[in-house]
Amino acid sequence: MKVAPIKKRTKAEESELVYNAFSRLASTGRKLSVAESFTGGLIASLLIALPGASAFFYEGVVAYADAAKCNRLGVKPDTVKRHTAVSVEAAYEMAVGLLSDPCADLVIATTGYAGPSAPDEGLIGHCCIAVGDRNKLHIYKYQFSGGRENIMRSGALEALILLTELI
Repeated sequence: MKVAPIKKRTKAEESELVYNAFSRLASTGRKLSVAESFTGGLIASLLIALPGASAFFYEGVVAYADAAKCNRLGVKPDTVKRHTAVSVEAAYEMAVGLLSDPCADLVIATTGYAGPSAPDEGLIGHCCIAVGDRNKLHIYKYQFSGGRENIMRSGALEALILLTELI
């Protein structure tokens, strides 16, 4: 697990980042599955907005409720009870759940508190991102700032950066 710094990006930098992730994914011949909680489908939306995403995009699951994370993705109820659904443990189990489908080669899983509320005010902007494949999953923790939209967008873009670095 790594706590990573946050970088403010221009719209042009964001577009380049998405295009780079898209191009790298398209060149791998591998299929991507995404499980999004606090990013609410934004990662999938950014990628499939570009024509040709069907070459690599397998599925996107928005598992917002704790029960959805458990029922759809296999997060253990004990994990949610002991660590909460916004934890590195939950992000890891979400990613493992995606990898249980043999068609998923690469995965991204996001969970966090986008705001405007959280169990503790200091948790707004806190998120965990899992990225990887069957060989290795990497888990990252971030603390984003700004409003809900900025937090969600920052998380989606960071997830794409992590994936691009992986492949």
